[in-house]
Amino acid sequence: MNVETLVVTDLDGTLWFDGEECHAASLDAIGHLGTLGVPLLVATGRRLRSVDTAFHKHGFKGQAILLNGSLGYCFDEMETFFERGFPTKNQNRIREIFRICELSPCFYADDSYVYAASPSTSKGHLEAIGSDLIELANLGLFPDKRKILNFCILGIEKSRLDEAEGLISSEGLGTVAYFEDSMFGNHSIMVQPPATSKWSGVQEWCKHYDVNPRKIIAVGDAGNDFELLEGADLAVVVEGAEQYLIDLADEIIQTPSRGGWAEVLNFL
Repeated sequence: MNVETLVVTDLDGTLWFDGEECHAASLDAIGHLGTLGVPLLVATGRRLRSVDTAFHKHGFKGQAILLNGSLGYCFDEMETFFERGFPTKNQNRIREIFRICELSPCFYADDSYVYAASPSTSKGHLEAIGSDLIELANLGLFPDKRKILNFCILGIEKSRLDEAEGLISSEGLGTVAYFEDSMFGNHSIMVQPPATSKWSGVQEWCKHYDVNPRKIIAVGDAGNDFELLEGADLAVVVEGAEQYLIDLADEIIQTPSRGGWAEVLNFL
């Protein structure tokens, strides 16, 4: 497929605000992209069940990279076009590290439900999961038939996460997104399988749909967007992001509550 420009966007804190609200100017800009024939690919840390209702609400279609690159899903065809899980050895060691650090992560599974046992994640995160949370007596009861696509603990004090992040990263057990969380507050850690990120998800999308864009514009605001922003031809970052992302940016846009995403049309 001949694609001149591809726009890839994060959702929370970038396109969406206050949960799943989207400014009218941003929605108009997305519609204009369609008129121009410029494809829009969503790349988010969210899982499928977490975005499905909002996608219908806003009339979003096409494909999305979910769980920071662990899953690719086509909303038009309602099918998965790629999926990445952890090697058993890595998965077991990550679980052990969290236990040693006295933390209990959430398991984001391939059925789009979240499994946890006395999770260390924030109250706000648990409320956001809602009825999709499957509580276990202990994490050893996670179903053998299910794959873990992502480990996460969101919105707690950084000091509680530092040791686990350091061990998982130093041992190369997965791709770690470790960042200030504008949605849940404090800090969050998300762990994807090795060499898995939003950027690797974009590469999977290009391969699956036989697309070779001449220019990729990436839009993001948080640490789980780093690889995406670094890999893109043009990195667009939301104002107020952490300084290392601002330093990486080619362009800065206003916050989503002010319709900043619409500025992306200026960079085509």
